[in-house]
Amino acid sequence: MKNFNKVLSLLLALMIAASVMILASCNSTESTSTPSDGEQSQVNDSSPSADTSVEAPMTSSAAGEEQYAYTFTFVVVDSQGASTNFTIKTNETTLRKALEQEGLIKGSESEFGLMVEEVNGIRAVYAEDQAYWALYIGEEYAMTGVDSTMVEDGATYKFVYSKA
Repeated sequence: MKNFNKVLSLLLALMIAASVMILASCNSTESTSTPSDGEQSQVNDSSPSADTSVEAPMTSSAAGEEQYAYTFTFVVVDSQGASTNFTIKTNETTLRKALEQEGLIKGSESEFGLMVEEVNGIRAVYAEDQAYWALYIGEEYAMTGVDSTMVEDGATYKFVYSKA
């Protein structure tokens, strides 16, 4: 039983560390772009349920159309409970790479991977304020860190600001 509790504690610490690292990698600057060809502009808006489209570099098809391997929804829930939604289009296969490419997460490296400390410009550093970023896949608490979470087309990933 003692070893089981140690394993559970380690798992929880790993998930917290991964969540904090993802959030820490967010870019704190606001940016906008002019939409073209039906694309939505990128806007970092802290108002509840703000929809934002963020696109990664694209590949070209034979017809000259730009294509992405994956399109998914990324939701950030801040300390006040306000949600900001992003539509991410990417060719990256891991959540970490896709979110870092868009400047949405920042963190520090640990033996377990990226410890997310900032998401969409909002810091949560457990060592400083007992706050961390909890990662969800759909509505379920993620059992993997941001480094090992594989991107799935049409999925929803969420970071929720949490306090211990």
